[in-house]
Amino acid sequence: MRAFAVTTLILITTLATAAAHPIQQELEPTPQTPAATAEALFAAHTQGRFERIEAFYTSGATVSLMQSGRVSTLKVKEYLAWYQGQYASRTSMKFVVGQTSVSMQGNIAAAWVPLEVQEVMKDGKQVTFRATASLQMFRETGVWKISGHAWQAAAN
Repeated sequence: MRAFAVTTLILITTLATAAAHPIQQELEPTPQTPAATAEALFAAHTQGRFERIEAFYTSGATVSLMQSGRVSTLKVKEYLAWYQGQYASRTSMKFVVGQTSVSMQGNIAAAWVPLEVQEVMKDGKQVTFRATASLQMFRETGVWKISGHAWQAAAN
């Protein structure tokens, strides 16, 4: 009888906890390597998941973009605002990650990420170009986070 009471108590506690903290409908995998982090970052870019993109960066991280021969360095929130404008002006954007090169020592890593970017503009025009991203990462509590991100489209 005592075992039944303990089992019942555990079951009630488990159900109460589950009701108070429902399991998310869509569980996100936590990338365990710098290359997997890069892959997941650009998958989030393709999906337009701006809140997910922000989660890949450390507090105070910057994103530097080369545009028209000039470098713009933005805080992550500024970068996301810029990217949302780019995303909204197109019907679709797809980032295809190539063979990522990683140099890693302990809890620090640098990833060189070749990309193919496929865009469909609002007028139906399709644009494909290559780009390169350089990601500087730190491992915090087992999760790789980006502290610096630089990228540019490849020269034609």
